[in-house]
Amino acid sequence: MNDINIHNIDESGGREDTGRKESLFEELGNIDPEYIKEADLEKKRRFSPVGRWIAVAAAFVIMVGAAGRSEAVQAAIKKLFTFIPGVGIEESEGGQVISTSTLYSMDGDPVTKTDGKITVTLMNAYINKDSVDAEYKIALDLLDGYGDINSLDELRQILDENGIEYILKNEDEPLGASLDIKAVLTIDGEAYDDLRYSGGGSLGERRNVVRTDGLAEKINELGENLPVSLSVAGLDFDIKFKPIETYGAVEDIGPSAEVNGISVTADTSWDGDKLYVKLYELNHSGFDQVMGFIEFDGEKNIKPYLIVNGEKVDAGYDGGDGTEFYFDLSGYNLSDDEKAALELRLPVAEVRNDENVVVPFTVHDDGTVDYPHKVSLSCCDLYITDMRRSDTEGYENGLDMDFIAVPNSENIGVFTISLSDINLREGAKTNLFKSGWVSWGQNENNFWEIGFESERATDFRDYESVEIGSASYIIRDEFVIPLGGEQTDLNG
Repeated sequence: MNDINIHNIDESGGREDTGRKESLFEELGNIDPEYIKEADLEKKRRFSPVGRWIAVAAAFVIMVGAAGRSEAVQAAIKKLFTFIPGVGIEESEGGQVISTSTLYSMDGDPVTKTDGKITVTLMNAYINKDSVDAEYKIALDLLDGYGDINSLDELRQILDENGIEYILKNEDEPLGASLDIKAVLTIDGEAYDDLRYSGGGSLGERRNVVRTDGLAEKINELGENLPVSLSVAGLDFDIKFKPIETYGAVEDIGPSAEVNGISVTADTSWDGDKLYVKLYELNHSGFDQVMGFIEFDGEKNIKPYLIVNGEKVDAGYDGGDGTEFYFDLSGYNLSDDEKAALELRLPVAEVRNDENVVVPFTVHDDGTVDYPHKVSLSCCDLYITDMRRSDTEGYENGLDMDFIAVPNSENIGVFTISLSDINLREGAKTNLFKSGWVSWGQNENNFWEIGFESERATDFRDYESVEIGSASYIIRDEFVIPLGGEQTDLNG
């Protein structure tokens, strides 16, 4: 392992003696040795032009204890739960009716149509107080015969050759133009093609939501009987609606389980021997947000699973936010009773806190840096092992920082950490007409390396602090959700 010089500042701001990395480890106290491993610190930077970086998954494997909840307190509070399919579950207390702008959702299961060139799946649709939304997935099957497509112009040419209409957007934006296959909503006999598009995906597969508004009068008059159809690339879908329902318990919505203050409800449906699952959460934990139920770690992604005839069956996953999966059980010849006896297991949950910690430092003329050797986020301590002038070509006005992220309890694992801001020292000569910054980072064997440079800085000594935060964590207590009970079969 390379020796690293360390310049720390004590509480009074004075400069301490330089020491070796091993000396710092001795100062850390009773840290589990598994978090302090040999690591090759050769710089393997990944550059990003955006103002945030997200490191790859940390290798912490930690168990979490279940959070206690008072049954007496829960029983004394009357709750209502509104379920908006495809969107989420809303919760109210004291018997108050939940206020939501969504009045009706699609009545029925997803429908898929194809013409051999394009495949469209209508996922859901909603009537709101003054607007209509339709959510769908689109796959450009025709691209399979064209090989690699390297530009938007190539894609446009292919679509033109095949007579497929599209909407070109953001031609003047710095990140470049984008396009969506043209969609039309027909509402009460009137066609709307000037729609608002939102969504994302790859070149050949996207998931979109289109909206048209200004419909309050028609919605008030016709309600759930409002005639709505969606057309995408000539594939047409007639849509029926049902009212949004309110329930007295999440278990009335679907199979549910709660672990560590995170309640998860599974909305399930069968298409023959293929089981589709959409998860909805209610966050009662101390974390600000529940991100999903996959640990993304390259080829070692940890996903939900079933135990079928003694065999572990991992979920299939086609992208999204970590809450939608499927299980292809066609090889198991399960009876209806065996299907009803299945248990969905979620080995991980990813959570996030909106938080920041400032790391102050002083940069010297020789490129060395005085810095605190420890700062803390809500669920982990960051032990800083080195800061220095960047040695990355083209970023000589930037700084590099190495640290170890150690959970401060046994019930959490660090997943990602973001660099959220860079602060320049007072009196620094700056580029007044620039405001951006770049950063890069990686994590290997629990050692995190980041680098950053502000476009405003004219010298590597211009910095006085950075802000680190928006940490996400992995909880590893397993949810077990029995799937028994009434379930929908997509084949009727």
